[in-house]
Amino acid sequence: MNRPPFEYSNLKMNMTKAPDLEHNKYEGEVNPGITYLYLKTLNSGDTVWEPFAGVDVVKTFALCDKLDINLVAYDIAATDSRAWRLNSLKICPDDFQGVVFHPSYFGSDPFSSSQEELALNSSLNKYKEELEKCVKLASRAKSVCIVGRTYKHQKETIYLDWIYAELFMKYGFKVKKMISSMPDVGVILER
Repeated sequence: MNRPPFEYSNLKMNMTKAPDLEHNKYEGEVNPGITYLYLKTLNSGDTVWEPFAGVDVVKTFALCDKLDINLVAYDIAATDSRAWRLNSLKICPDDFQGVVFHPSYFGSDPFSSSQEELALNSSLNKYKEELEKCVKLASRAKSVCIVGRTYKHQKETIYLDWIYAELFMKYGFKVKKMISSMPDVGVILER
């Protein structure tokens, strides 16, 4: 079990509540309110990379357009024509200031039939090992917004927001803000 330390858990007591924007949390969508609060921390004209541009990328594009932020979206099974069909474990854009990080959750149903689908990893250690490839690429950004949640998988408690945060902290990021939108938690990390 990879339980978060007390200091991290204590931050959750003072989370900012995300505005409840339209989304279907049962279809893997994150409340776009989390992404909106993150994007507002960036500057007009900045570029954000979304390495796992799944079902909610349409809303991310709309938010970025509204805030004059450029979005570069990758997904191994991209369904939106504006997203690149690329593997974010192997490649990233040349220049970006921010990252929206919401990969498939460990143990979830796969969103594609690709053999490179993260959800197909049968061990949590292998899942984290694969994710770290993307985190290493994403670590060039000045800030990151990760989205995860705590849930049970085969009787084990998975602290996904902490797992993601810990991976970025290895690359010099520090937690700046936590955002609540049940059941998800958004964490903004900066260098």
